Amino acid sequence: MPKRPIQTVPVICFDESPTQLIGEVRQPIPAKPGQLERYDCEYKRNGTANLFVFLDAHNPWRRVKVTDRRTNQDFAQCMRELVDDRGQEDPAGA
Repeated sequence: MPKRPIQTVPVICFDESPTQLIGEVRQPIPAKPGQLERYDCEYKRNGTANLFVFLDAHNPWRRVKVTDRRTNQDFAQCMRELVDDRGQEDPAGA
């Protein structure tokens, strides 16, 4: 299958996702021959984070920004960074 040429006009997609941060309460049970390492279902909650994800649908480019919260200011800052970062790159998005 021939490779698609890199598009010169970026098609930027954006998504965000709140994520729960968890930690282990007990040490995992080590793997044995024929058996995978095992984890207990009990966990410790370590707060939350928000992931802002940007990607170019036609080119090999993506960026993830992690913030402590999701506010209008966080969203606006991500959009500003996107415009500033991508606006300085060459048109092919290299």
